[in-house]
Amino acid sequence: MTGIRRCGKSVMLELIHPQVAPAPQELQDKHYFRKHGADAYYGQN
Repeated sequence: MTGIRRCGKSVMLELIHPQVAPAPQELQDKHYFRKHGADAYYGQN
């Protein structure tokens, strides 16, 4: 599934296939802190 950012792709995927497990917490944290952490190098601080 493709589309512009923040258009609801994840929501649609959950509706189509609700058994899909979320990403492990460590992976979610890695992506969050890469963008929003003290040493952010992608996006905004």
